[in-house]
Amino acid sequence: TREERGRCELRWCDMWQFPLRHADAVMIFGVQPLMPRIAHKLQSECVPGTFVLSYRFLVPLQPNVASSTPEVIHATRKDDEDHAEQRLHADLVYDREEMRIYQIRDDSQQD
Repeated sequence: TREERGRCELRWCDMWQFPLRHADAVMIFGVQPLMPRIAHKLQSECVPGTFVLSYRFLVPLQPNVASSTPEVIHATRKDDEDHAEQRLHADLVYDREEMRIYQIRDDSQQD
């Protein structure tokens, strides 16, 4: 609707220079070697509940230790597997063809 469009703001910018802390959703089209760095920026700046839309390339995910179901973990390179700071604490909520949507979760209250 017109009201919803009026509340939306689309930014085409250098994401490394732009703070993401107030974003409700972030759309990225990165390249595979940059995905761990992108995951770190998203994890550092976005609040729980933020949606991350990623076209084509997988975002490396931190496993959800509170979940009783197996977690899909996207790894980019063997070297990145032990770097938790380069993994996004998020749930994969949509995965069709080359489009994925993640929702950042709040892991601060987990034991």
